[in-house]
Amino acid sequence: MTTRAPLHDFSRNVYSQHGEDGIVEEVLRRLASASALDNWCVEFGAWDGMHLSNTYNLISAKGYKAVLIEADKKKFQTLCRNVPQEDVHKICRLVGFEGEAALDRILASTPIPKDFDFLSIDIDGCDYFIFESVKQYRPKLVCIEYNPTIPNEVEFVQPKDFGTKQGASAKSLALLAARKGYSLIAVTLTNLLFLRLDLLEPVVGPQRNSLESLRDDSEFRVFLFTGYDGTILSNKASLPMPWHGMQPGLNAFQQLPRALRRLSSDYNFLQKILFALLSRSNVRKPSKNSFAQSPKKSSSVLAATSLCAPPARALRHANPRFGPKLPVARRPRRRARWHLRGLSLEGARTPIRRDSSTSPRASGAAPPGFGPAECRHPRRSGGTGPADSARAESSPSREDG
Repeated sequence: MTTRAPLHDFSRNVYSQHGEDGIVEEVLRRLASASALDNWCVEFGAWDGMHLSNTYNLISAKGYKAVLIEADKKKFQTLCRNVPQEDVHKICRLVGFEGEAALDRILASTPIPKDFDFLSIDIDGCDYFIFESVKQYRPKLVCIEYNPTIPNEVEFVQPKDFGTKQGASAKSLALLAARKGYSLIAVTLTNLLFLRLDLLEPVVGPQRNSLESLRDDSEFRVFLFTGYDGTILSNKASLPMPWHGMQPGLNAFQQLPRALRRLSSDYNFLQKILFALLSRSNVRKPSKNSFAQSPKKSSSVLAATSLCAPPARALRHANPRFGPKLPVARRPRRRARWHLRGLSLEGARTPIRRDSSTSPRASGAAPPGFGPAECRHPRRSGGTGPADSARAESSPSREDG
């Protein structure tokens, strides 16, 4: 048996984006040498019929008949102008998963055969579910878009929702294709090409290629891991976001501020307080209904709130350089306290700088209402505080009455 040349060697763009035109043309050429082709192809979304199209080269250069489906009305009008051929069936509608919008139902309204030559699926999102929904038609060759930022070993499929634009991983699409009776034969930067199992021999010979042997994903193999100090680390300097032209660095993924990136057992008292508050703010609070059903807090909430719960006084004097002003949890007062400038809580005087010319000390007299005896707590000394002294002077005594 003769070993066939790798299909990737035939990559060539006429209207396609990443060499699909050359690969598709070579696959169909090899198939034509072993069996007759029907010269039909299908593409959706077809855009304007030409821009980055995987089928227009077959239509214009090989005389293929086609079914082109595009949901956008403005693009569809351009499609009709670009591809005016009568044997190209142009349909403006959104392809769905079931019912009248299913691809099987849409194709049933056209004269296309059940085992047509080529199907191209490119709708930036639900490609996986559209391919899964095709059951009555068995195209020979299928080209379907995948998300190239997902490594080969990852299985990922976005939600079954046209409003979500995330795509599917190459592995998930390969597993789906295998269940439908297809085998992976070629990979481009954004597309996978699958061939029906009964047609493999004339195209690829006895060899069977795996996803890993056909695709080098080293550019997108990004691993995230954490250090002992809580720093988020990676084998790459940035995360590729090719559809937005961005490459965010690791600072965008850090969960701890720089002051807390150290081993938790090495935290000082202030760092323990800040970490407890940060942990508490990151815990998702249950709704009122869930509290009503189960008054007990979850273990994660208890862990966050019990980790070095700081006293209110420590919170009040936390260093503002390490974060925003912290809320103060005030305790209810058990007894009255005098809060006077220059005095401690016990009533002892503390030195206050005053101008010598205006200071009462210069004249030898104490400030009115600020004497040590007047500032004693009434419950401790039996005396009167400043407020009691003022009240006594303003109200007549019983003897005067």
